[in-house]
Amino acid sequence: MKYLIDIDDLERQGVLKPDVAATLRDRAGESVVSSAINVVLGFGAIAVAAGVIALFPSGWLATAIGAGFVAAACAVMGRASGSWGQLAGIWMVVGALTLSVSVGILIDRPLWSAAAAATILSAAAVLSRSHLLTALAPLALAAVIGASAGYWDACYEVAVREPAVTIALFALLALAGWQAARVLPPPACDLALTLARMSVILVNVGFWVGSLCGDSPGQLWRGPEPAGRLDPQIPAVAFAAAWAVALVVAGWWGARSGRRFMVNAAATFGAINFYSQWFERLGANPLTVLGGGLVAIAVGSALLRYNAHGRAD
Repeated sequence: MKYLIDIDDLERQGVLKPDVAATLRDRAGESVVSSAINVVLGFGAIAVAAGVIALFPSGWLATAIGAGFVAAACAVMGRASGSWGQLAGIWMVVGALTLSVSVGILIDRPLWSAAAAATILSAAAVLSRSHLLTALAPLALAAVIGASAGYWDACYEVAVREPAVTIALFALLALAGWQAARVLPPPACDLALTLARMSVILVNVGFWVGSLCGDSPGQLWRGPEPAGRLDPQIPAVAFAAAWAVALVVAGWWGARSGRRFMVNAAATFGAINFYSQWFERLGANPLTVLGGGLVAIAVGSALLRYNAHGRAD
């Protein structure tokens, strides 16, 4: 459990002695630097894996290279510590990412490729205790049920073909991750918590798409869609209403139990839900923009006050 405290304020109040406060500042500074380095290493590993796939698009050689990275990482892990252990972790990330893409190219069937990627990433995450791979595994699993993302000409796209299934699947996965985090010892509990958090995000993405388009569950597996757009079996307004209720409950639970991530997630996606429904139904005009801005200021102020106190999981 991590707690957020104001060291300077506690020192002024006499709660912390100067030497203890100095030690806490040093440890906090080390944590920030470590987090920044991990972000850089993560982006670097992704770039290396992308470069390998781009250089060897046929799949076979990239698969061999990825398997080599994974094998080297497994050989070093558990036998070395310090810089060698960190290097092995980087090798595992590069190898797992390369393998997940190259194997998918060889399979050449979108859903099976996504399932293979989810399996590879999950296994590598457990072996390497990598939070990055743990966070990517649910994204690959989401692709199994038709989720995707795209970019072209400064435009981004997020597609969720099965919103209801996405919500149900990742709600169960989030609950499982949360329960596992309560009983597993470190560092396994931290990985389970990362899995739960990413699953919460995907639940909200499912609600978001469903609140705009509605859903006809199971359409992904029914074959080619008929010409013309059919009315969804679950209307968009039902998703919007259920999403709002879920966010209120999640935010209340997070605030009561001191789960800062849940409170921030509920506030963030609550704002997304509000703005999506507001402008989808009322349109963009001076009054709606003004009203939306006032609501955003109120929510942001409340969130700042909450984040200034309490603990973070």
